[in-house]
Amino acid sequence: MFMKEKGNKIYEIAKDTLGSSTEKLLEEMIKETIKNGDFKEEFSKDFLVRTISYLFVHFDEILYKEEDFELQRMIKNLDHYVDFMRGGLGRSE
Repeated sequence: MFMKEKGNKIYEIAKDTLGSSTEKLLEEMIKETIKNGDFKEEFSKDFLVRTISYLFVHFDEILYKEEDFELQRMIKNLDHYVDFMRGGLGRSE
């Protein structure tokens, strides 16, 4: 949701306060996970970084109803979101 503030003064203040950009931090986490062998080998590093970064940065655009902003529901939605990214839409065999 922080990304929605891009271009506003508060975005720059928060970014300066937090230091490293959210995108850069996420990219480093993804690269570490790739290094640990936690992703399928057929996906390139570039594909994984771009896809996962996009999915996390745009999380709020997928789950944006007012009731989705209640903390417990947000945590549950994020858990489902990660499960989706981890397993996709197909049924487990």
